[in-house]
Amino acid sequence: MIPLDRSTPAWPTQLGRYAPKAKQAPPPTPDFLVQELQFDDFRHNVYGEWEEHIHPSGATYYYNQTWKTYTGLNVRDCPKFRLDNFEAWVKSTRDKVKGDLIIVAEPARTRNVAGDVYLYYLVAPDTHIIGWLDSFDGTHLFRECDFAREWNHKRLELEAQFWKHVEFFPHNFKLDRFLVRKLRAELDWFHADALTLENSTSATIFSNREATEKIITRLASLGSDGNITEPGVALFGRLYHMLRIVAD
Repeated sequence: MIPLDRSTPAWPTQLGRYAPKAKQAPPPTPDFLVQELQFDDFRHNVYGEWEEHIHPSGATYYYNQTWKTYTGLNVRDCPKFRLDNFEAWVKSTRDKVKGDLIIVAEPARTRNVAGDVYLYYLVAPDTHIIGWLDSFDGTHLFRECDFAREWNHKRLELEAQFWKHVEFFPHNFKLDRFLVRKLRAELDWFHADALTLENSTSATIFSNREATEKIITRLASLGSDGNITEPGVALFGRLYHMLRIVAD
């Protein structure tokens, strides 16, 4: 039986990010047949209850709808005993996590511990923040913030990590156009700040005026056709993470 006390708080940039792209062995006999009147949509590969998704970068990740859990673990090629233990941990954690909170986790190996520990964080999609089940020592996460004594400053970093999560796992995130307009307004401000104050943090990040203007133009068209696709969601997450880091 797997010990279920191996939960290790982490944040998005500490995880393996995505499962390595697995190479699927060719079938013994090629199947070139298209059935009559076959106009099916693209099918996501499913392994047990884990649905495979391909990130815009080409990397692979998985989502379990039953347990509302994302993982970068290569579920397809994972040894059964390791996957069974991971799923036991996920189920146990889900029993403790109520409501719409999302679990993001993956097994990892560490020194002096037999078997896996489970790096994880929880996502609150409505309030745009990440958190954990237990008290968390954020020394490494907040080390660049001189004002981490105040909750509002810590929350900025936790929100920044939320947007990094959105970049890494864009599936199922409902991106409201109000947020797109809000991001564009903030980006306009930081861009102007970079142009007028040479020594500002904004000037470091937005030093390439042409590239920044292209990003702003891209944001203006995001969702203009009534549909914000996963590449657009991932781009949005990356940009908002960057701006929250500046604000922090």
